Amino acid sequence: MKRFILFTLIFALVIGTFPPAASAKTPYVTVKQVALKQSASTKAKTLVTIPKGKTVTHLSDKGSWSNVQYGKQKGFVAKRDIQKQTAAPKPVTGVVPAPAFGTFSYFTYKGGDIVSMLGKTYKIDAPLLPFFKKHAHVFKTVFGIPVTDGNVITGFKAFYPNQFYPGSFTLDIDKAASERIETFVISVSSHQHPTIVINAASPVTQVTTAGTNSYSLETADLRLNGTFRQVAITGTSRLSGKATIERVVLRMGDFYPSLSSYTAQLNVNGTINHLESTFADAQVTLGRSTVVKHVTGVSPNQILDGAHGLIKGTKPSAVPVRGRWMNPTEQQMSAWLMRLTDQEVDVDTVASWLRTLKLTGVEADRLPSYKVALTKNARAYDTRVSLATAADWQRLIDDVNRALRPGPLDRPYVMTTQRSHLEDLLLRHDRSLVFYDTSKRDDYQRELIGLIDPSGQLIDVAFKRTFGNQVVRHHGAYTNGDFATEQASYQESGTYRHVSLVGSSRHHYTFDVTVNGRESRVTHVNGKALSTYKKTPPRVEVKRAGEFLLIRSSDSLWMDSVQQAVAPNATYFDPRMIATYRVPEAGAWNGSPYYVLYTSSYVPGRKLVLQAYGYDDAVITIP
Repeated sequence: MKRFILFTLIFALVIGTFPPAASAKTPYVTVKQVALKQSASTKAKTLVTIPKGKTVTHLSDKGSWSNVQYGKQKGFVAKRDIQKQTAAPKPVTGVVPAPAFGTFSYFTYKGGDIVSMLGKTYKIDAPLLPFFKKHAHVFKTVFGIPVTDGNVITGFKAFYPNQFYPGSFTLDIDKAASERIETFVISVSSHQHPTIVINAASPVTQVTTAGTNSYSLETADLRLNGTFRQVAITGTSRLSGKATIERVVLRMGDFYPSLSSYTAQLNVNGTINHLESTFADAQVTLGRSTVVKHVTGVSPNQILDGAHGLIKGTKPSAVPVRGRWMNPTEQQMSAWLMRLTDQEVDVDTVASWLRTLKLTGVEADRLPSYKVALTKNARAYDTRVSLATAADWQRLIDDVNRALRPGPLDRPYVMTTQRSHLEDLLLRHDRSLVFYDTSKRDDYQRELIGLIDPSGQLIDVAFKRTFGNQVVRHHGAYTNGDFATEQASYQESGTYRHVSLVGSSRHHYTFDVTVNGRESRVTHVNGKALSTYKKTPPRVEVKRAGEFLLIRSSDSLWMDSVQQAVAPNATYFDPRMIATYRVPEAGAWNGSPYYVLYTSSYVPGRKLVLQAYGYDDAVITIP
């Protein structure tokens, strides 16, 4: 939803700031095979037939005819049969920058030489027409950053062909397309796991991946054939094909920067001259036929090989430009991490490793928790943090020790939902909001999130925040003041602790569980009965302003607790997150706090349920 709003807001700016038309000295090109006439008449003698796509010099206009020169011959052609030709974009030197996704324009293509953008039509420059027509079935709906001359699209700073095309396809990039399109943005994530083939007839400036799913190992197979100046990876990707690539750059993020860890597979049959990372938590694996000549890490101390190195696995025969190969101790640590990935390791073995590294602060009674933390991280994917050096291992030990120490309890965020088709109990440390105005995100920030059992040991832990692991979620039934579930994996009755470490901050709450056979029953949170967290909701005001619903209440605690909206009696549970945004149409409401919901799926007169932590549901009528 946020992406749609940002695109909508920015498209008009993009359309409204196209560069002015080129001067009259701009060369023209024939849009079809055309007869060069001796005079401005269809009955005049034909001097020569000019093939489609040939350049002519424009001299003057006479009615519906243009006086042009083709080679050494001068004559007349119909105005409609020629159009201005703009020089291809100048080659980019150095590392090719990432495209600014927020400035993309949305357009549709139905064949021919016309595209439509926000109700306006633009002609496709003749050299690009063969590329468009050949791929019309893929290009029906496209994002891009166009380069224009008047109402003619002469090229693209960035071209995103398959945002709305989830299937397999082949992209044949001819010479004109490679010269006039700086960056091809390719979506490599789809539930169909498609095969995408890119054949480059001429060197391509940049191909960058997008739409990658940080939490899924399944992805598309992107096959590159030809010569590519730069290939940028932004997440889970699998590259193959027969190609020569000057530079592969590992970046974080997608449309919006994301700190999710990832491993990309580079199985290209060919040579990569430079492999460079700009994101410390990105890795690659290399195929047997993939040759890397130079490798550049994020910092001089980044490990370039091993289990958690930039190039996962065996040290390749590449020249390090920045970063270093493992030393003997780090090679041993890498072997330990590989063992943790696919084998069960006992506590005594972990203790011997920690003694070998001479780490400080290691406590014998916490060895089970150290083992859980090392194992969980070794087997993690999108939340994995590097343990390539002894300093990394020391930080893990320090974080686990901080997590296990007792401390003051924080306010818990407790929500119970009682839909007829799904009942949930949600427990968390904070409230997650959407920020339309700042694009702020906290997903995948470095954060220890752990669950501690009644014996005081970690039973689950991650070292980056995700949408899922920041919540303790129970599916079951809220009955007689308790929440009963058969889906939780609690092994014993007692008090469990959920802890979060972000930098120097520590957040901590408890919940009590009674286990009876397959059933677990949550009875208290921070020592208080669950009924404490079901207060009567206050009066809520709602107002429609443009494409938003505005929501506010004079109860400041409820305003600090409201989380989501749910349509009652819906066929499926589809909560919409409350967002922050200052809406110009809000009028006098802009003098006080309010939240917004996008109204695209809300019908006036229908009911809407607002859910807040610590409160019963509030029901409003959509204006």
